[in-house]
Amino acid sequence: LKDNGIKILSAMENIPDSPEGILLESLLEGMNQYYSEELSQKTKRGLNESRLKGNFCGGKINYGYSLNGQKILINEEEAPIVQEIFTEYANGKSVCKIVKELNARGIKNRGNPFLTSTVYTMLNREKYTGIYRVGDNVYDKLYPPIVSVDVFQSARKRLFENGVGKHVPDVTYLLRGKLIAVIAVNDSLHQAAKTDMANNAGTTHATSQSIARVSLLKRSCWKTLL
Repeated sequence: LKDNGIKILSAMENIPDSPEGILLESLLEGMNQYYSEELSQKTKRGLNESRLKGNFCGGKINYGYSLNGQKILINEEEAPIVQEIFTEYANGKSVCKIVKELNARGIKNRGNPFLTSTVYTMLNREKYTGIYRVGDNVYDKLYPPIVSVDVFQSARKRLFENGVGKHVPDVTYLLRGKLIAVIAVNDSLHQAAKTDMANNAGTTHATSQSIARVSLLKRSCWKTLL
């Protein structure tokens, strides 16, 4: 605000418009910053100590778990479904097929049908192995393991391979890792198209900041290739 010529007046502190006022204002700002940083530090320390003891610190309880007081327990009805999802996906079944089969059997996600986005989120949760990470801190007493580390790593490896577009074995995709396509629905662009491809002749150029519809993207690719 000061850089834009805006003067700040305090209703709590009587800060004079003088050199002494500048000193007083700086002192008050420093004290407020100190108290804010100290409070943040104490809060983080308290949360860390609670998690080290295996106590739940708030938030949503994920599918497969239940809360009893401050302790997270395995939900005996939901945990087998979590294990099934991880095992089936690690063994090669698609997420869409897993979701379709769960919904066909009438299995609900706490009252709601399973969605592909829900299953993808579950497959990315390392806490199902008993490991919970917050920043650089790792906690192993908070969540009881439901899925083995080997199954989780197999599922994660497959997620990564599919996530970058290689869905057909023994096929080389020239634009793999270089292009993120977009789909326009009702003439609304939902996501930016990013590419580091550029025409060697310099007539067509697209950078990581480019935003283009699929039709324009296709024409650009054809011009570059031909």
